[in-house]
Amino acid sequence: MASILSIETAGSCCSVALNHDGEVTELVEQTPRQHARKILFMVDEILSDSGLSLKQLDALAFTQGPGSFTGLRIGFGIIQGLAFAMDLPVIGLSTLRVMAFKLARSRNLHDGKILAAIDARMNEVYWAVYEATAEVEPVAIVDDCAAAPEDIMAAINFPLAAAVGDGCAILAKYFPAITATDKSSNNWNTVWQDHHFFADAKHVSLLAMPAFVRGEVTNIDDAQIAYIRNEISWKKRKKIRSDNSV
Repeated sequence: MASILSIETAGSCCSVALNHDGEVTELVEQTPRQHARKILFMVDEILSDSGLSLKQLDALAFTQGPGSFTGLRIGFGIIQGLAFAMDLPVIGLSTLRVMAFKLARSRNLHDGKILAAIDARMNEVYWAVYEATAEVEPVAIVDDCAAAPEDIMAAINFPLAAAVGDGCAILAKYFPAITATDKSSNNWNTVWQDHHFFADAKHVSLLAMPAFVRGEVTNIDDAQIAYIRNEISWKKRKKIRSDNSV
């Protein structure tokens, strides 16, 4: 087996996990906007508690996006520093895929489509649809993207087993008829979950281990953040909104 250190900073929670030969330990801090202050201390703590050093790790894993621009940069910066220092390979995972995986495990869901959605601000939602499988490693049905709520509703013409993430609160606000018991609205036979449901390092590590075994690693020089909506677009949209408010 192997030892993989995983971090998750794309959302409001900051978490670190160590998967050592299949045994996972995790530290979680609910610290919005304080990830940069907390993350390295959490890495030191989890390694110290395990009795392992950075030199004994086999790989690093992280959520590469989508998510908070600032959070993604903080997490990727830490991964870059550790990977360069220790010459370690990295495994970048979709935040939305980790969310779908976490839900599938928590509900023992082995089939059905899962909508994972994150509030992207500016009347858009980061979203993807994943198919739960017997192996509980979700398979993408709709790849990660950003869209307006009405476009998401138009794109989903199949029943869902579950929907997770704070983006679901946005969809429910625009389409209040969608409920856990409504079986007639656009085929959304949906089990709505906690809108604050998000990815964490524990489930990053559980996906990262089989990926490592399959050789699905990359050099840090080739790793990237998956912003989905790039920073230039973000700034243009903010300017448009500002101009329209004058």
